[in-house]
Amino acid sequence: MKRTIVSISIAFFCSAFFALSQEGERYVEIRGRAELDMKPLSGATIKLYEGNSVKKTTRTYSDGKFTFKLEVNKYYVVEVGKSNYISKRLAFDTKLPDDVSGKWIREFAISVVKNCEGVDYSSLKDPVDIIKFNEKRKDFESDRAYLTKMRSKLEKIMIANENCVSDKYNQLIKEADRLYRQKSYDEAKEKYTAASELFQDEEYPKSRLEEISQQQTKQENVDALYSKTIGEAEALMAQNKPDEALVKFKAAMTLKPQETLPRQKVSEIETLLAKNQAAQQEAAAQQARYNNIIARANSEMANHNYEGAKQLYQSALLLKTGDQAVTSKVAQLDKLITEQAQTLAYQKAADEEYKEAIAQADQYYAAKNYDAAKEFFQKASTIKPG
Repeated sequence: MKRTIVSISIAFFCSAFFALSQEGERYVEIRGRAELDMKPLSGATIKLYEGNSVKKTTRTYSDGKFTFKLEVNKYYVVEVGKSNYISKRLAFDTKLPDDVSGKWIREFAISVVKNCEGVDYSSLKDPVDIIKFNEKRKDFESDRAYLTKMRSKLEKIMIANENCVSDKYNQLIKEADRLYRQKSYDEAKEKYTAASELFQDEEYPKSRLEEISQQQTKQENVDALYSKTIGEAEALMAQNKPDEALVKFKAAMTLKPQETLPRQKVSEIETLLAKNQAAQQEAAAQQARYNNIIARANSEMANHNYEGAKQLYQSALLLKTGDQAVTSKVAQLDKLITEQAQTLAYQKAADEEYKEAIAQADQYYAAKNYDAAKEFFQKASTIKPG
């Protein structure tokens, strides 16, 4: 279905309310609404420029509305934009005679333009209108001369943009129809959806999308069963149940032998199960080695061979890094080894002292100096009472 141009949208509209202020207030309040295709535009970015600097930034909600309070004797530009759309700008020259006081409220709507590649949007870098104070009317209104100059540029842009979007729409519909005839429903659906987004009021792509939806619900039972089986298999894999998943994937292979996914999954799971079995066997063998080393270490520790026990426990830690029980045993053995070394050192010193006392006693005894000999024998007896 071909889309043709039926109208050109107006860039914006303004209305005004003027009221004198007894308190000498002097400001302009602007109340805007961002639009797309004459409808409120949510999620638009609104920037208020004072000269070349951004003074404020806000975003619109579902009603598309925004408001700013402008000081007098300044030049402002309001920019309305959104991603994938062309921004528009509206200028406010708030220059005011010194003898004029009051507050002015300006209400307006300003629309963005759908970006279409190939259209020259350069004219929209300038404001679509300039609102300034009319001393005769005592009100803020459009600069008619500027608006007249911009109107022809805006009309050219709108016509070019409408033609561009229409051409894009027609091309999408043509491609979607071709895919639909080929029963490539998913691809056709994508094209019809893109066309519908360009012209949301067009019924043709919507009706085609409905037909595709109906066609897709009439798929053969095997398709539904296949999808269900694949889903169950994937869920079992996520639950770390590869044996049960393998049964499901093999069932899916029977339903659709031409599909590569279940064949690929069956191969992957069988490889995984083989690796798991090998890993379990290796783990069992390692556990057996670990148990053997721990038993030997416990035996050495019971026999007070602390150094040998420590070496065995450390070997066990190589098999099970971070084993807290074994780590605790090593720490315990370090303490026992230190205590054992201290005991041996003490015994060695006592032996030396004992031998020396006995040697002195024997010398005195041989010299028949019995009192001295007795004294050293008594000392040796004190060192080794047994």
